[in-house]
Amino acid sequence: WQAYKPLSEASIMRAQLGLGIMPPTDNQSSYTLGCNHQRLIYANIENADKQATAFRGRRIGCACTAKWITVKGSDAWLWGGYHMLRMAQGRWVFIVENPIDALLVMQAMPDVIAIAGTAGAGTFPWVKLVASTNPKGVLVWLDNDLIGNPMPQTRELLIREWIANMRKRGHEPTADMIAHQRTKAMAPRLVAQFQALHVKSKAWEWAEGTLPRMDAGQYLINKGGL
Repeated sequence: WQAYKPLSEASIMRAQLGLGIMPPTDNQSSYTLGCNHQRLIYANIENADKQATAFRGRRIGCACTAKWITVKGSDAWLWGGYHMLRMAQGRWVFIVENPIDALLVMQAMPDVIAIAGTAGAGTFPWVKLVASTNPKGVLVWLDNDLIGNPMPQTRELLIREWIANMRKRGHEPTADMIAHQRTKAMAPRLVAQFQALHVKSKAWEWAEGTLPRMDAGQYLINKGGL
């Protein structure tokens, strides 16, 4: 894990990060796409006993198709939804895109609570849960990409890339499809939902010149904050 990201031993132990092969391991499994190699694994331990109820694993050292796979039967969960949010009252809560970024945020800023969904930026049905903890405020820190909160230059660059990829596959995107790509960013939507619940909220605004697809964890690494 530390070869992957500069995680402290305390962070690794807190989150019970591991290494292993994701079941099922047979080559016929459409779920794992035939990958029976070791992966970096984090677990759903969002319960009082910290008993694992689901796993996600990241590809390392193999050329298998899926970068991330989840154990079959697992639902998306809110990482930190039990253990971290119990301490959120009166503190800033940062919403990032993945649990590893959440761990890095809390290493760099021990006074904040960081949480993350496990189904990508486009899925975050836990706004009311977060609001119910009475945080000081919520910072929505999503990636510099179309589904997160792109800076204007990034948005136009990635839309051009998306159009080119669609055409390469033989599909001419419509004006409505292009408009959806331009307006699908989740950060402004989440901020609006929190504000509607009278929770102070804002979105992280990426600075001009930020590389496309930058995330919170890599930003902190680049800044030397870890």
